[in-house]
Amino acid sequence: MSTSALPVKLETIDPVSMRGASFASGSMDPKIAAAAEFAQTTGKSAYIGSLGDAAAILQGMEGTRIGVGADSTP
Repeated sequence: MSTSALPVKLETIDPVSMRGASFASGSMDPKIAAAAEFAQTTGKSAYIGSLGDAAAILQGMEGTRIGVGADSTP
């Protein structure tokens, strides 16, 4: 997966597709890595977003969901 200089909104992704992807150090990289590891280890979805948006994240309206079978509903 290649990345560009422009920000890209990641809504739902499968952790396997994240292998080899790189993000700017100190930005999304540690969050994506931890969420992908959680999803692969547990088989459950991980969510990344602002705590203030928690309800909207769980409804799939905000944030990023990383989960096995990422095309399924949260």
